[in-house]
Order: sequence, then structure tokens, then C-alpha cells
Amino acid sequence: MKDIFFILPRKDFAIERARNFLKEKGYPQVPMPVKKHLKEYSTLYKYEDDEEEGFCVKETTGEYKVYVNTNIMEGRNAWTYAHELAHIVLGHHDDFPYNDLDDETLELLDQEVDIFVSEYLMPQYAFENYFFLKGRSAYLDSPHIGALKSFFNVSWEAMIFRLHNLGYQDKSISEYYISTYNERKQTFSRYTGFSYT
Repeated sequence: MKDIFFILPRKDFAIERARNFLKEKGYPQVPMPVKKHLKEYSTLYKYEDDEEEGFCVKETTGEYKVYVNTNIMEGRNAWTYAHELAHIVLGHHDDFPYNDLDDETLELLDQEVDIFVSEYLMPQYAFENYFFLKGRSAYLDSPHIGALKSFFNVSWEAMIFRLHNLGYQDKSISEYYISTYNERKQTFSRYTGFSYT
């Protein structure tokens, strides 16, 4: 298993597979129809659990079965569906002996999946076509980040990382804007008499 650590996560591979998948699907509009895409590759089952968000099993027949927790926190469902789809599209069940992998290797595979999911759920073309960002950094305060988060149907954390990875705004700046937004709003109102309500 040690030699796996030298090849994982395969960032360029995951990005390329996500982009090819989007191209194959005709560059869908966002938010992505992730549940529909997942059902094209697997049978979907729901269950209840307090810990695991979802998992994928490849049967000896070659059929994929995806199990998704119904207790997933809102904002995580699209990511969870896309996460399981990524395992299938990236060929993880074909390329790796899942039952024999240690936790460290599984974590590396999940990092690769997260790269795919980020590219898939928040494709660069959507930032460029809908928000005209075209690879340049931008001033994105908390309401802007929140609007993007809602538009792409992802969590705050996912959006912050994607903006950072695309070079639009450093992660620490986004986190600062979000954490200080209410305080800055109150200060502005106090000095100007203008209210944001």
C-alpha cells in the first residue's frame, strides 16, 4: 500500500475527470443536477445515521449502490451526492481494493474526491459566465459569498475554498469578511445613521 501515497491525491487527474464529465453532460447549468447524475451511474438508497453522510458499494455484478444519510445537514446534501458520484467517476472502486485500504489511504482518496467535487459543483465556467470574474480577484464580502454559496448550493466552507483555489479571493480574507460582517454593519450604521434592514 505504501506506493499509493506517492500518487494520491491526483489533483490534475481529478480536475480533468470533472471537466470531462461536465463536457460529456453538455456543461449543465448550476446548481448541478447532482442527484440525477448520480442516479445515472448507481441505485440510490437512503438511511438514517448519526455519523456517516454516505457511502458507495460496488457489487460483484458491477452495479453501484449509493447510500445517503437522510440526516445530512442542509447545504451538505449536494456535496454528499457529488462525493459518492466522484468515487464512481474517478474509478476508485475499480482501481483500489477498498476493503483492504487503511484509513490514511482512504483519506487520500477522499481528498481526490473533494477536488473533483469542487470542480464539478462549482465549475470555473459558471464563475466566468454568470459572475464575469474571468480569473481576476474580486472584492467579495459576506453577502456576495453568501449569494454564491446559495447559487451553487454548497456550504460556506466549500465556497470559501473554491474562491481561494480559483484565485478570486484569499481564504483568510473571505473568513475575515464573514466573521466581521455584522460588526462592520453595526459600526457603519452607528456612524452614518443608515440601516441595512
